Amino acid sequence: MSSSIYVTTAEAHCGKSLICLGIMETVLRKTERVAIFRPIISENTDLQRDKNIDLLLTHFGLNQPYEDTFAFYGKEARNLVSQVMPIKSLLTTIITMNC
Repeated sequence: MSSSIYVTTAEAHCGKSLICLGIMETVLRKTERVAIFRPIISENTDLQRDKNIDLLLTHFGLNQPYEDTFAFYGKEARNLVSQVMPIKSLLTTIITMNC
């Protein structure tokens, strides 16, 4: 059985958060070991937290530090890619940061 679920879509604003709420509700019935991770999040100019991450953390009362829920802000990821960082290195960086 897989130990990870990754939710993605081809378009923004199509209901991923709602799907994640349902998945989390179902998974938490079977196990207590649940965490959230988004590789890249939008940067907020007024230092607000990501609303989707906050929704999941607060709704389910997860004991996970906010800083451990993502790897990069969008600007950081774009800078890495613009420096011709190979995608394998980028993915390795994301994976090792969350371990």
